[in-house]
Amino acid sequence: MDTQQFYDLMRSANSEQKELLMHIISHLQTQNQQPFQVFFTGPAGSGKTFVIKLIMEIYNRYTDNDGYCNSYIVCASTSKAAVAIDGTTVHTALKISISKLLPLSSEMLHLYRSLFRYVKVLIIDEISMISAELLAKIDLRLKQITANHNVDFGGIDVILIGDLRQAPPVRATLIYKPIKSRMVGPHLWRDLKFFELAQVMRQANAAFSLILTKIGNDNYNNSILQEAPDKVISIIAKDIISGTKNQEQEASFRLQLHKKSVIDTGGLPYQITFVKGKYYLITTNIDVSDGLVNGAVGKLIHLDFNEDNVVCRVWLEFCGSAKVGQKARKKAALLAVQSKVNNAAVPIEWRTSNITMTRNKAVTVKRKHFPIISACAMTIHKSQGGTFDQIVYEYDKIHPKQLVYVALSRVTSIEGLFIVTFDDDETKFRFHHNRVQASSTISLVQEFQRLSLNKLETKAKSVIDFITRDKGISLCTFNVQSLRKHSVDLIDSVTEKTNILLLSETWLDNREECDIPNFNCITHFKRDFVRSGGVAIYHNINDTTNLVTPNMSVIMNNIQDLHVKRTSVADLCATQCVMENGVTLIMAVIYVSPNNKLIDIQEFIHRALLEYSKDVSRTLSRYNKNLDKVPLILAGDFNINFSNEKSKPLLQFLEEEFDLRINNNPAESTTKNCACTSVHS
Repeated sequence: MDTQQFYDLMRSANSEQKELLMHIISHLQTQNQQPFQVFFTGPAGSGKTFVIKLIMEIYNRYTDNDGYCNSYIVCASTSKAAVAIDGTTVHTALKISISKLLPLSSEMLHLYRSLFRYVKVLIIDEISMISAELLAKIDLRLKQITANHNVDFGGIDVILIGDLRQAPPVRATLIYKPIKSRMVGPHLWRDLKFFELAQVMRQANAAFSLILTKIGNDNYNNSILQEAPDKVISIIAKDIISGTKNQEQEASFRLQLHKKSVIDTGGLPYQITFVKGKYYLITTNIDVSDGLVNGAVGKLIHLDFNEDNVVCRVWLEFCGSAKVGQKARKKAALLAVQSKVNNAAVPIEWRTSNITMTRNKAVTVKRKHFPIISACAMTIHKSQGGTFDQIVYEYDKIHPKQLVYVALSRVTSIEGLFIVTFDDDETKFRFHHNRVQASSTISLVQEFQRLSLNKLETKAKSVIDFITRDKGISLCTFNVQSLRKHSVDLIDSVTEKTNILLLSETWLDNREECDIPNFNCITHFKRDFVRSGGVAIYHNINDTTNLVTPNMSVIMNNIQDLHVKRTSVADLCATQCVMENGVTLIMAVIYVSPNNKLIDIQEFIHRALLEYSKDVSRTLSRYNKNLDKVPLILAGDFNINFSNEKSKPLLQFLEEEFDLRINNNPAESTTKNCACTSVHS
């Protein structure tokens, strides 16, 4: 992802999403942090997949891999969900078998350990279908790979994403429940911090709309296809039966074959009716890495026939993502030209599967067919992970609440949601769910209550709590590297509560102005001959408790004297703030150009803020100036790594001459692997 695209996506994030994303950036830039292990959730349409994509990019940008390989492994509980996030399944990613967890071979373990030198986070989506048993296997596998057995998940960052209200794992323990075969509780799950997205981006509201005509699963598919005016053809699977004793027995097995579900036939149906323009669902994993997975839905746009006039190839168009079938399209580019189909179409070929008809495997069938079925209607389980502009849901009061929730949340807007009933009688329709809570619902409510007591304390929340708790003046300092380009990026939940912004590297000429939403520019300055310099001070227009005075004749004349304008060392501007209690303080912001000597930086600061140095302010106090009692704040980008021992002379100078001490922790990085931006008061 290029930088501009990253900026655009971050700007489009809502306040909740940005709060989590900025916290992750802070976590990655702070050394000696505990592993970031969190469960974040939100209703359908709250932008969880959008946030996942940005989390992946953030880990790549703010870790030390330097583009060598990804800093993350992203996976999901199902192949279909994995495609949406450009990932793979949990089982594939971590070599976890369905039955029991086998240790990795020495060769495979070495390979994983080489990879995990760069991997900083494991991201798992659709965790409602991850069982407690599978979560325990993930923990054990990561401990084996990292050789860190004392910390959950081997000490790496783990982000679990999903909605516990959706479909649960099949025949397994819910992820938040204790495993029955174990005495210990679900500590892996309970130790995760909790973050919730509440703002729904996809759906306009939660009201139910129209009640329309009946829908039933297979009956509906068949009736729609048979009634289509442009029906093409129905084709039957080619079944070769082996092991039967006579024709009568073979006929009996063929009858059984016709009734078998695609689950029992390797994903190959008995019969398919093809109609152009209708949707079809892939029933097996053709190529997981290419997004051609069980559950993917595409529109039929073309059929290829062989010399016997039999359908030999099916072309589907997957509108949800251009990445689905990307490799298959590339391989079939010449075929697409010959078949006169557009370059978005993906070819689906015949496949074969072996079907066992008897327990002793004496009778087997080799079936050849296309791995697709009609998707005019589908089960709720199949729809999970999908998003549709319109859906018709056949509601039944016996449906578990999780399935009702999944069904209703697949649609992008309430206008596209239609609910029907089995008997087609609108007058008798009643919505039974939420009338009486089932035991499973009660346990889920209790789990959310527990999670609410273990919320993630984000960096933004802790800063806002500090600002609102302690009365006084609040300020933020940023190196913006072009204020014109990044003025909109400065506004978030923290800066909205901030009184003063102290900005460096504004790149603004002295005659330029740049608006920041809800802030007024008090002063700004940049040397004329320097491109990447510039400093500015902005005041929050909603700040009624503090008064910032724009005219400081003595200070500004001193700052902008000939020495300051012509120096190659730094830019600096300052302002005077009179607080509500009458206390006056001086705020100055500085940008020091790179590669300057410490002695030159000290001389510049000394000359620019001379009257506030200890000796001069004491001298001026004889004339009732009281400058020795005026608090001074100096902030900005010094282009000096304050975590390095070499910066000590500058820190000592600031303390001895101006009584200024660094406020931020030099060990915490403000730039990549160093602390150049600092606040001194």
